[in-house]
Amino acid sequence: MAQTRGTTVSAKAYTTSDTDILSFQASHNIKQGTVFYVYASTVGTAKVHYKDPSGTYREAQSTAVAANDLTIISFPFPISDCKLTYVGTSAGGTINAEGRSF
Repeated sequence: MAQTRGTTVSAKAYTTSDTDILSFQASHNIKQGTVFYVYASTVGTAKVHYKDPSGTYREAQSTAVAANDLTIISFPFPISDCKLTYVGTSAGGTINAEGRSF
């Protein structure tokens, strides 16, 4: 049986400002953690945000991303509602990303 993928985005354009890439809500039965796979065409910074109970997204972590290289951002705990943003060092790049809980 094939493994279910998380929330994915392919060839999403970004700029030199915070650009929303993807967001998802974890299933309530998730117990272990959350992981993001990020592959961008230019150097930049991926930021993971947690959505607090008031509905405001708070930055939980920022990670440097190399151009044309897979970056994995992992948390040893589940994040119930989160989003991934990206800030490129140059405009006009694209990003492929997946976010999932396990």
